[in-house]
Amino acid sequence: CEAMVMGLYVIYAPSHSEFGRKGTLGKGAFEEVKGVLEKAKTKAAQNGIVLVDKIAYGDIGYHIVSFAQNKKNNIDLIVMGSRGRGKTREMIFGSTTHHVMHATKIPVLVVK
Repeated sequence: CEAMVMGLYVIYAPSHSEFGRKGTLGKGAFEEVKGVLEKAKTKAAQNGIVLVDKIAYGDIGYHIVSFAQNKKNNIDLIVMGSRGRGKTREMIFGSTTHHVMHATKIPVLVVK
């Protein structure tokens, strides 16, 4: 359908000053995520799909919603995975997918 896929990976960081800089932890996480995204871009390209990647630090749900609702990104659909933690763990830890589904009007496709 000639769509472009945007891959957003948010590295959880409770404090921007603690993790957002390219210190030891931040740089290690960044390099690992960059490798994952490069593999995804290669696989997508082999199938004729353009994948544009973006890495962010901070609150995962907030960044996904903010990125998707930013008009310049032109997002039509959010696709997210579900870890399937179950109701008990979801109540204790919260759910990024649940948050995104309720915080945006953009359609969300959850893949389990």
